[in-house]
Amino acid sequence: MVSLRRAARLLELYGDEFNQFIEDRAMYPNAIALARLVSKPIVAFDLEHTGGAGDNRAITDFGAMLVTPDGDVSSFASLVKPPAGINFNSYVCQLTGIYPETVKDAPGWAHVLHEFVLPNRGALWVGFNSRSCDMPMVRKESSRVGHELELFSQFDLMRVGKLEGGLTKRLAQLVPEFDTSGAHRGLKDALMTLALLEAQLPLLTELEVKNQLAPAAQAPKSRRLRLTDELLAGAGKRKLDVSQFLVAPGAVRNGQPWSDDEIIWACRQYRGTRKGGKTKTVKELAVLNGRSAYGVACALFKHGVISAEERDQYKSA
Repeated sequence: MVSLRRAARLLELYGDEFNQFIEDRAMYPNAIALARLVSKPIVAFDLEHTGGAGDNRAITDFGAMLVTPDGDVSSFASLVKPPAGINFNSYVCQLTGIYPETVKDAPGWAHVLHEFVLPNRGALWVGFNSRSCDMPMVRKESSRVGHELELFSQFDLMRVGKLEGGLTKRLAQLVPEFDTSGAHRGLKDALMTLALLEAQLPLLTELEVKNQLAPAAQAPKSRRLRLTDELLAGAGKRKLDVSQFLVAPGAVRNGQPWSDDEIIWACRQYRGTRKGGKTKTVKELAVLNGRSAYGVACALFKHGVISAEERDQYKSA
């Protein structure tokens, strides 16, 4: 049950989006069934951030829907004030509507960590592109405030099913009547994630569900995680949804999260792994996906395609 104080705060932050949650709170039988299957609560979550890369990216908004095996549905939402010195990317600010002044009086990440993340660390965390973007940010922000999180159970909706496109596009295909306006805010995207989970669960194969529920392997801390070969092998000959990231010349996407499809595309193009395909340079890739050359180089380095020295050549590019 949501307290009156919490409800008032959510109404202040999200307006009609929270009213939609109240109306739909009893409409998740498939999500409740999954919670009972795994004998743990489900957290459908999303976050927004400042943009930027590496340590210059911080969470600004966090929203979650909590579904228990008993069928209770509740919510959590909080704006988050980034650490001092973190710059806000102007493109991301326009996308989310969150500017430095929006969060100047908000609590820091430690509030979200202790109020929601730690109490629900044993839940199944459901997101969209959450394995590559959202959950690593949750872990990084928690580490910043002195708490090293263990690996959580996760279910990434971007990695299952036959639908293409982002969260809004997939939800519109399965639940056309769902109001997707107001996306790119934590609680609204968490609502959309829960709605997509509810609609998509009956369409998934038993193997897809089983693979998502399998415990994640803990990578040795002494080694840099390299996912390129795994991602490329898993992608096989699957057609990538390039509409998510290929842009017209001059368009800028700096600060936007990298999807698995964009990472696979960049690795394929840079390494020339597709049969008969020509390789592209880092700068050529940056023009095609609207990112800085250094941003592309950082992504290739993260996935073991180039060395740190090769990456650093693009710092001033």
